[in-house]
Amino acid sequence: MSRALANLAAKVEIHFDIHHQGGLACLISAAHRTTEEVCQRLLSMAIQFLCMNFNVRNAIIKEKGLGQFISITRQREHIGV
Repeated sequence: MSRALANLAAKVEIHFDIHHQGGLACLISAAHRTTEEVCQRLLSMAIQFLCMNFNVRNAIIKEKGLGQFISITRQREHIGV
């Protein structure tokens, strides 16, 4: 599933649509839950792809979604990833 989401997120033309339909929230949620290194890398890559889009970045800030990224970072620091 992580690989499929990462591949889907690689399509620049649909980044905002993925975010708008809840894809970014799904990726972030999955990143919180998984402990598999491969899944973590793929999810991080998918999140990075989506955040490369200007409209997605603006939507994240407008929706006050930055805390989700901070939470993932803190979680990874806590477990030493």
